[in-house]
Amino acid sequence: MRHWSTWLLLGLVLFTSCKKKTFTLEGQLNNLPSDTLLVYYMEPSFSLDTIILKDGKFKYKIQPDTFTVFQILWHDQEMIPIFADKGQKVKVNGDNQSFTIKGRDENKLMNEIITSLNQTKESDLKEAVDSIVRANPRSYTNLYLLDKYYARGSVNDVNRLKALISRLSGNVQDTRYVSNLKKRLDQATMKNNSYINLFNVPDRNGKTVGPTQMRDKYVLLSFWASWDPASIAHQDTLASAVKALKKEKFVAMSISLDMNRETWLNAISKRDTTQWFQTCDFKAWKGNIITQTGLIDIPKNYLLDKNRRILIEDINGDSLVHKVKDLIKQDQEKEKEQKLKRLRK
Repeated sequence: MRHWSTWLLLGLVLFTSCKKKTFTLEGQLNNLPSDTLLVYYMEPSFSLDTIILKDGKFKYKIQPDTFTVFQILWHDQEMIPIFADKGQKVKVNGDNQSFTIKGRDENKLMNEIITSLNQTKESDLKEAVDSIVRANPRSYTNLYLLDKYYARGSVNDVNRLKALISRLSGNVQDTRYVSNLKKRLDQATMKNNSYINLFNVPDRNGKTVGPTQMRDKYVLLSFWASWDPASIAHQDTLASAVKALKKEKFVAMSISLDMNRETWLNAISKRDTTQWFQTCDFKAWKGNIITQTGLIDIPKNYLLDKNRRILIEDINGDSLVHKVKDLIKQDQEKEKEQKLKRLRK
């Protein structure tokens, strides 16, 4: 009898201990375009996971070793930020228009911040975000705000972002996400980003792609990741431009910041991407060509001339096609002038 009592007591202790270490996220999200949610971990390390919805409902459990921050790709370009600590429970409810986060501590604050920003005019949004960050320097909600409104958003003022980060408390500045963001900002500030040096990145078949394959051509370097909806949209629009420039001295090279080969291959196999180079070194923000450019956000692209000098940034669609054709026409006119000069001699 004592034997069974001992095992029962041990089982109860283990169950209670496991329960105290488990973080549980559950809820219901209706009218979404897919029943699969992508989980994007920001802290303490970068990784990806998925959640499968059943009739809009889901339950997701993890056992975080330390305080953990992740975002759920909700729909389009929207992310639901979640802060996971041992023993806590959080509920998320909503549809394809809005959502609410029910929890305590950072999750409660995050819900209040999102509610406030949703009621803020677009013209006042930048100042509102800055004000919230300054008012909560110790809060990990700043990881979401910096990521959404600066790293992935429309605020490209490096000095403004660096000043904002400097106001954060040490616990937030020391996170992996903010530490990496600061490094990328320093690179963007220090580097002369007018020229791309030698680079070699493997393609989908493991073959190295570099300047050799692009000699005497205008080159579009397009940076993206399969976990970023906005950059996926940019990849989709690139197909038409590549087709229009098929007979020109032009080549496009997509460089992914993915870290998982299978996820990356799956993303590019679903799209019309075989007409140009698809590359990835699976080093995310630490890749050689990433650090050269001082890249701090995606999607991003650079149009290079035949000497790998950056001509223009963030050019897409018809603008890209017209620009490349104009450059090639200028080159042809220069060649004609040089031939005439040689003949006159």
